[in-house]
Amino acid sequence: MSEEPLPERSVRTLAWLGDAEFEREVRVRLARRGDFPTDRLHAMKTRVVCAEAQAELLATLEPVLDEAEAGVVRRARNLNVKAGGRGVRSARDYRSSTALEALVAQHPNVERVLCGHVHRSIQVRFGGTLALTVSSPAHQVCLDLAVDAASAWTLEPPGFGLHALAPGGRLVSHTVPCGEYPGPFAFHESGQLID
Repeated sequence: MSEEPLPERSVRTLAWLGDAEFEREVRVRLARRGDFPTDRLHAMKTRVVCAEAQAELLATLEPVLDEAEAGVVRRARNLNVKAGGRGVRSARDYRSSTALEALVAQHPNVERVLCGHVHRSIQVRFGGTLALTVSSPAHQVCLDLAVDAASAWTLEPPGFGLHALAPGGRLVSHTVPCGEYPGPFAFHESGQLID
């Protein structure tokens, strides 16, 4: 097997890898929620694995791409792909989502994809890395993965994301709740661990 670095792989391979990582993570998270009929699991998965949303994200990134990154996006968009089998309304959106996954997968230095204003803390593998949203400093979107779930919000504790670059270049992300809470409380008393 070739040890060629991932960024040197074809755009088609990078997009295929990014797509597989994203869908696998969504499936694992849905399976952890409980046993459901597989047709319902599939319906829930297809609401989350969405080319339209990835196309919108790519559109926001395109103005800041360098020439090499823009080239990856162009090559991925020009792939001969068929969107119909995935239920995608637009072949253009499917090509853009493929381009976004290829773009992320070709950068091994991408620690996380951080997204804001989602009103719910979510983490998922995407393009070979971690995509992360955090709580809103106001209300949160209700967590209901049912296919026919109504849009609603709740007054769960607000929060925000705090990202720190640790020694060695590792990015550490914290989800921090807003508000006054009892504490802090010591873990030790008289030199002994309190359990």
